[in-house]
Amino acid sequence: MTGESPLRAAGRRAPAPAGQARCSCELLLALCDGAAVKDMLAEFGVDVTRLRRGVTDLHAEIETEPADWRVRIAQRSAGRPGAGELELLLAIVRSADAHAYQLLERAGVRCGALRKRLIDQLREAENLAAHGAAPRVPHHGRQSQL
Repeated sequence: MTGESPLRAAGRRAPAPAGQARCSCELLLALCDGAAVKDMLAEFGVDVTRLRRGVTDLHAEIETEPADWRVRIAQRSAGRPGAGELELLLAIVRSADAHAYQLLERAGVRCGALRKRLIDQLREAENLAAHGAAPRVPHHGRQSQL
């Protein structure tokens, strides 16, 4: 028992607005359906099935998420309405008070290391998009003196 009031517990179980996750755990699990997030989490040894089973225990043991968790995730995903899966995962691992962050930690993920890996991958993708994927040609010989 967490000492949570019945009113607060009922609020946590209240239905989310249509099409939205009730808590960040649901958002994380929905993201796990996508290949990019599933592959990234696999690099960190996450078993998605085990992650799904951990939600009930997490909710039984900790307090309700802050009411503004959706706003925080949106702000931390660079405020882009169409943020991709990896941007949303990055926003989660930037939000230590989010249930999804705590769920990942309980699954053995070092969220700081995951955050760094996501930043590196997203930065690389942005660079490729900005500069194209033209292969670098090694320069041999003397440079032209134009």
